[in-house]
Amino acid sequence: MIRPIDQGRRLRRQLEDGARSTGLPLKICSSPLSIIEEVPGEIDTRGRAGILFTSANAVRIFSRRSNERDLKALCVGKNTTLAAMRAGLATDPQASVSETSLELVERVVCDYRSGGGPYLYVRGSPIARDLVSLLGAEGVPVDEIVVYRQFPASLTREAKGIIQGGAACVPVYSAFSARRLADEIANLEIADLVCPCISAPVGEALEGIARVSVRIAARPNGDVMQELILSCCRLE
Repeated sequence: MIRPIDQGRRLRRQLEDGARSTGLPLKICSSPLSIIEEVPGEIDTRGRAGILFTSANAVRIFSRRSNERDLKALCVGKNTTLAAMRAGLATDPQASVSETSLELVERVVCDYRSGGGPYLYVRGSPIARDLVSLLGAEGVPVDEIVVYRQFPASLTREAKGIIQGGAACVPVYSAFSARRLADEIANLEIADLVCPCISAPVGEALEGIARVSVRIAARPNGDVMQELILSCCRLE
């Protein structure tokens, strides 16, 4: 498990529950490849029609530092949307979940043209896509605030031993994590590593590495990804 600590804990519980229900023996080693550090600063929501989120971390930090709950929250992914709902943010239960940032862009453009905007994008760093530029190209006014940064961490000795010692599965949820993993395993004698990836762009950094098999989720959402991870583990 290479996800940051909080996400890793939640995913671990979900995988253990899924494995238990099917009788699949599962050993999970946690070795986060990124450390999240909050960036202080005022979050000014005045004059906004909505708030954009692409990560649950950003939702949790925003909800701690701002009392704003009335502005609509437009999110990417089921986990981010659930985090917004739990924080009491104004989500639309009738709206379908945007599974990718490009789907979110389409949704925001429609919202703006029907009377919304301007917006505030609350995010971490680094990001895979520049939503401000994408939305700006569509004439949608968006400002952004970085509320956390990700810093690289190294694989633990235990994790390296597992990757070198036999069949292993490492789920990958972001391009940042994929690049970090590629760097970390570059000098390892990999035995047999399968990497379920939430999308094709995420898997690109791992393609072509000897003894690494990249599997791409059919859709970029948490439930499909969890099914893929358990499927890969059954093949071990």
